[in-house]
Amino acid sequence: MSRQLEFETPENILVRYKPAGLGGRYLAWVIDSLVSTLVLAVIVFIVLVILLSSTAIQASFDSLFGEQGSGSLEELYIYVVVILFLFMGFFNFLFFASMEWFMGGRTLGKKVMSLRVVKASGFSLDIASILLRNLFRVIDSLHIFWLVPVFSSKSQRFGDMAAGTLVIKDKVMRLNPIREHLSRVGLDACAFRFDQSRLAMLSLEEYEKLERIMERVGRLHVIQQDAIVSKTSRAIAARLQMDPPERGNRKRFLMDLLIGEYNRRISRLG
Repeated sequence: MSRQLEFETPENILVRYKPAGLGGRYLAWVIDSLVSTLVLAVIVFIVLVILLSSTAIQASFDSLFGEQGSGSLEELYIYVVVILFLFMGFFNFLFFASMEWFMGGRTLGKKVMSLRVVKASGFSLDIASILLRNLFRVIDSLHIFWLVPVFSSKSQRFGDMAAGTLVIKDKVMRLNPIREHLSRVGLDACAFRFDQSRLAMLSLEEYEKLERIMERVGRLHVIQQDAIVSKTSRAIAARLQMDPPERGNRKRFLMDLLIGEYNRRISRLG
């Protein structure tokens, strides 16, 4: 799956996630199901051993069956099956929810497959989101709904949609390291100042393109740097309806423009 999800933190850092593929999610679910079934079988075995070894319980069963016959036995089977299904549902809910909480959005299967659950905003899971997404696991486990993530723009199942969560590949790639650096720089350090209306003249795509250019410039030869910075600064100045900066200030002009835009976004978030 080539789709990628991006979000911007309050610190103005752009982070990219790659949604988990259907195959990876299915294998993680298989691993978790095998583990949960094994644990559940051990618990049921221990409980049965305890019950069968209790003379008081055996006496109660013998008394019940001796007095009321096979009808009571059939009712008992029904009760046992109902209780067993309820217990299995509660156990699976507790099993998945507790792992996601204590393992930071992962289960054993997700850890093996390098997957993680995060909030759609990109932040870590909270307990409410974990409980809500796992309540929907009963519905999402039905085979007819397994393909729901394929048709979701964010690869979400119903539980993810309700809880506002995503299953992503457990590798976060920070975009534009220059943004992480410049977003910490205050406006008082800028030689060039841009008012709000002028900053709004450029689109988000233009700012992102400028970020990529400035990030790449640092890895080029000085002559290539000068050529790219000169061309970019003249084009940006024209878009902002300003006179182009002098040669020695062109890179500073572009950097200060990014700093001004980052501070504008931070003020809007705050």
